[in-house]
Amino acid sequence: ASDAADITFREGVAATDGTPDFGSDYAAVMFLMEHFTPANDEAQHRLWISTDTGRSFLTDGYLAITEYLEGDGDAATATQLKAVDNYRLGTTTHNDGALGLNGCVYLYNTSDTGHNPFASWAFTVANGAGVKVQHYTGGAFHTTDQDVDAVKFGFSAGNVLDASTIRMYGLTAS
Repeated sequence: ASDAADITFREGVAATDGTPDFGSDYAAVMFLMEHFTPANDEAQHRLWISTDTGRSFLTDGYLAITEYLEGDGDAATATQLKAVDNYRLGTTTHNDGALGLNGCVYLYNTSDTGHNPFASWAFTVANGAGVKVQHYTGGAFHTTDQDVDAVKFGFSAGNVLDASTIRMYGLTAS
């Protein structure tokens, strides 16, 4: 395997390692991410949705907010990020592209054309030197009712490193 421009899940296309395709029969979808890492420094973690099985991804209509907390032994800081062109999952990796996200993203209303698709996420990262912890929480929705049939995870710059792992779990209604 090698680095990739992005990691995509599409309806009707089975993902690798036995992961189910991004089907329309789920009440919600969870993506478990382990060391989701950019090849470039200064890259920002992002998620886009598609309504045409991944032939294109929406680049506007998102309302997303992420809170970014960072702390070390002495102090803590908080910053908010907002976006309208994607679901912005976290801030840039500063000068250390080795900062991989570890956590999960939930998508809701993906097959319900009567409601907006929503997302929420939570991640934890240790900086490259191992002296600070960073935590991201966020939520978003798309401003129009959509049948989401593909998602793409990537970065503002550069590829996704081969060591990145994203597992998809479809949650069915009981």
